[in-house]
Amino acid sequence: MNAPMDNLRFGLAELAEDVKPVDLRDRTLKTSRRLGAQRAALTSALAVTLLAGGAGVALAVVDRGGSGPVVPGASASVTASPSHAPSPSAPPAAAFEPGTVYFVKGAQSPKVEVYRLDIGDCDLSLPLKCASTPTKLRTIGQMSDSCPGNSVVVSPDGRHVAWVNGDESGIAGDLIISDLAGGDPRQVEPNVICGGDHALVWSADSASIHIRKMDGTGSVGTVGAESGVYAVQQQKEWDKAVAAALGFRGTIGNGKLTVTEADGSDPRSISYTDPNGLDAVVVGVSADGRYAAAGRGSGDPSRQLGVAAVLDMTTGKKVRFAVGTVDWVAFQADGSMVVTVAGKPDRLYYLDAALKVTAEVTVPDTLGDAEPLRHVAG
Repeated sequence: MNAPMDNLRFGLAELAEDVKPVDLRDRTLKTSRRLGAQRAALTSALAVTLLAGGAGVALAVVDRGGSGPVVPGASASVTASPSHAPSPSAPPAAAFEPGTVYFVKGAQSPKVEVYRLDIGDCDLSLPLKCASTPTKLRTIGQMSDSCPGNSVVVSPDGRHVAWVNGDESGIAGDLIISDLAGGDPRQVEPNVICGGDHALVWSADSASIHIRKMDGTGSVGTVGAESGVYAVQQQKEWDKAVAAALGFRGTIGNGKLTVTEADGSDPRSISYTDPNGLDAVVVGVSADGRYAAAGRGSGDPSRQLGVAAVLDMTTGKKVRFAVGTVDWVAFQADGSMVVTVAGKPDRLYYLDAALKVTAEVTVPDTLGDAEPLRHVAG
């Protein structure tokens, strides 16, 4: 007898006894399930790809307050609709929060009008295409001094508007505060200067207004929005409060544009001269400090009025936007911005931090000759 062959047969017999039929059945089922899951995942991924390529991203208008309608002045949220069977690894849908834009019309005419632009009814395209509705909030009469038009400013929370009714001097007058929801305007302080690049500056919390007075002493201070009480400040204290309200310090002069943090730290400078040779001011700085907006002449940073250029502080160059020449910008806390473009008075553009258009808003003809005054987020 061949001993090696007998040993081999004996070993194979023992192995056959160890591998029971149930083991083979279980292994077969596990393999089948794994292959089935892989095929299902591949099919789902292909379906999602085809749907995304053919139809973009489905969007829905969502009422943040529940099932009720969106009230005037409140912003509709536009967000990507979730799938009925979302993948556990899918990122959360990004919401579009247009906020509210306030406009001033007729700043140099006998009748100054303040409007609120409510944005909604966005279609399903990318970038979003949105309609808007203007609402006239306040009409302010002014004489030849143009004090109201030069000073009218909306509070950061969108609840109040303030302006100066000029006196015979034409450069100062009575400070007026009015609730944008209605009610009579309140005359709260006399001899308030109505011109310059910091005529009226709301505090960041909308609780007070920083003013300058023409009262023989040239005093500066704050007026409580609710109380109407004036509190005198030292010039350095006032400068610090104004910088905190604006969120930055900025100067243009001697061929340089310089910006710092509100506390004066982290100074950055680039070469810049106003294209028309005017004494320009910095009217805005992005949250990360990368971009600065230079005003058209002696603009007013507290009112976010028009800009001559948006400049990249890292390169010193003028930013070139795909939408055209930007003539107004409102920088947002998340790095995005809202802009208007020269030659397109019927459009507002929302750009992300990479300057890509996320939404285009049609502005009605009613505001064709109006200027954006402030964007209120939320």
